Amino acid sequence: AEAQRELQLTIDSIPAMVSTYRPDGVHSYVNKTWIDYVGLTLEEAVSDRGNTLFRSDDPERALWRACLKSGEPLSTEAPIRGADGVFRWFSIRRVPLRNEGGKIVKWYSIGFNIEDRKRAENALQRSEAYLAEAQKLSLTGSFAWDMGGDDHFWSDETFPILGVDRAVRPSIDLILQRVHPDDRNLVQQGLSSVAIGLRDLDSEVRLLMPDEQIKHVRVVAHRLAYGSDKEGVVGALMDIT
Repeated sequence: AEAQRELQLTIDSIPAMVSTYRPDGVHSYVNKTWIDYVGLTLEEAVSDRGNTLFRSDDPERALWRACLKSGEPLSTEAPIRGADGVFRWFSIRRVPLRNEGGKIVKWYSIGFNIEDRKRAENALQRSEAYLAEAQKLSLTGSFAWDMGGDDHFWSDETFPILGVDRAVRPSIDLILQRVHPDDRNLVQQGLSSVAIGLRDLDSEVRLLMPDEQIKHVRVVAHRLAYGSDKEGVVGALMDIT
């Protein structure tokens, strides 16, 4: 009895929504965290009121029905309605318990609140979308070079400015190859100075495109320290032709 009380206290205290389901998908147990967030008792969860926890058009419903039929574990993310009527995102995992004959006798479920993470992801996606559109309108591309791991990143607009296919792996050498031979030494020396922290780069140079056309761009770059021991070079290419 003492062990049972200790287990119940543990399950009710963990910061996650814990529940079990019958083989037909009907709730058979919910912990205190579940009750506090949803605002329903177990009896209410089993009733029609339990159908309001997820939005009617949420893919979770179809996924859950498919898992009940196939017996495969469920792993998904979905918004769950709280007692205040607000839907918040949760990471949901459900696994079946089988008897010796392999028949499912119960489902165990746990849900973690990931609302803050989702908001951060949405804010990042929105910011990236705005930045990409601004770069497209201003004919500006950005690039980054992680000197420690020799990793390179180009924004989407950098590729058309340089006339390079997006399938190509970005690199500083690839940028230098596109620079006009008469300007290449200037850019190379400038980037080298930036890499060792001597000065920033801000120059107007010519690009020699694959069709032999000349494109004029402004190249700006500076050294950036991030994290505890990481450094790199970030810059931008602005088409001023």
